[in-house]
Amino acid sequence: MDKEAELEARFYLFRLHLRKAANAANRLMKKGGKFSLKVSYKQGQGVTSSFEMPDAKGSTEFAVLMSRFLLPRSPLYLENILDMLSELSTSDELRAFTVKAKASFARAKEGRVTIERKGRRMRSEEMFTEIAQNVYFCGDLVRLEYERELETNPLLKNLYWHTFFEYCLDAFQLLSATNRFIEEKGFYPKHVKREGHCVYCASKNGRFLEVEHIIPEALGNDDLILPRGYVCGACNNRLSSLENDFVNSLPFSLLRIFCTSYGKKGILPSHSYPGAKVEKTSPNSIRYLAQRKDESDFNLVPNADGTYSFTMSVRDHRPFDKITTARAMFKIAIGALAAEEGREAVLDPRFDPARAFIQNGGSFRNRLVMAVSVKPRTSCSVSWGRGVHGGVIVELNLLGAVFIVGLEPDLLVALPEDLLRGTVVWDLWNDSSGPHHGAWTSVR
Repeated sequence: MDKEAELEARFYLFRLHLRKAANAANRLMKKGGKFSLKVSYKQGQGVTSSFEMPDAKGSTEFAVLMSRFLLPRSPLYLENILDMLSELSTSDELRAFTVKAKASFARAKEGRVTIERKGRRMRSEEMFTEIAQNVYFCGDLVRLEYERELETNPLLKNLYWHTFFEYCLDAFQLLSATNRFIEEKGFYPKHVKREGHCVYCASKNGRFLEVEHIIPEALGNDDLILPRGYVCGACNNRLSSLENDFVNSLPFSLLRIFCTSYGKKGILPSHSYPGAKVEKTSPNSIRYLAQRKDESDFNLVPNADGTYSFTMSVRDHRPFDKITTARAMFKIAIGALAAEEGREAVLDPRFDPARAFIQNGGSFRNRLVMAVSVKPRTSCSVSWGRGVHGGVIVELNLLGAVFIVGLEPDLLVALPEDLLRGTVVWDLWNDSSGPHHGAWTSVR
């Protein structure tokens, strides 16, 4: 990717994520929108304090989204965003704004209140990072230990949480002011000229205004994208329903709750199943709401180390659809190949049958392979190579669910016997409902 295209992509991701944070902020405003810290002293009772937030779920969503801008190692760290502005123009006005904005961010990082903990002064940025790493983006045991430690000093705990959200709000206001300045002054990345040629239908007609998320945003993908010009508006609209069906079916409807921190709209993921609802209440907390009492649905088993193991049983509204799933996998595979190998590589006519299958479904002379065991993970990946018949074989690991597809008809995916025992395989030209190779096992 050349420098101009990289700047275009970074600018898009900045505004995309800021829009999600703004939507979360607006939801908070409707709940009252204020984070309140009260500290009082009464003789004989000492110092008492309390901290209130407008809405626990909404506050969590806002903080999680803002972490993309406030954790120093993030590509969207606020200072990186301000540095990016210098690449948009050499304007003195822009340079002056950037200097002021960096000074404002430096003050926000210092904070309004001086707090000492364990013998050292804690700045707002350090308190934010500490809470993010020990409450939101960590395992349950780390979170519980950290929260118990804070509970030993209620005043410190309330000061920490108030500073945490105050820092989020200060940064959000600065980012919003930056975006307004860009819009008012017209400071945008230089337009990258590229021919409109759709990788999903091979058409050059229509509007090419949308950036394409190769893997659905609902599966946690904010970053793997195709730039404008690669996907036409008609395909972007038509194939969105395919993605919705795909991400709302098992195993993905459950994996996105366990493995992602927010969905396409920046909201903590949830899904309703027949008889139960599963929802994320924070990045490491999940609520299971059964609509009937059935001990077989949810069982807690105590472990020797004080933790618990559990089993969860959910049923989908509809049976697994091999064609919908395969079309979604083909779409992701074509997009990933275009991002890595270039658009011309996937516009090769040998992929035209795959494009027709993505668009229309029906049958395809190749196979969909699915691992029967899912090992949840927080990321997605796509890799490819040549099969024994010479065709392009693509492996997709989507939050731990592994699939293999062959993108060319009649160059079949072939699996050795040992691998076949851990997968189920559908021949996409076969109309019978069940898997056609391998022993079916419920995905777990």
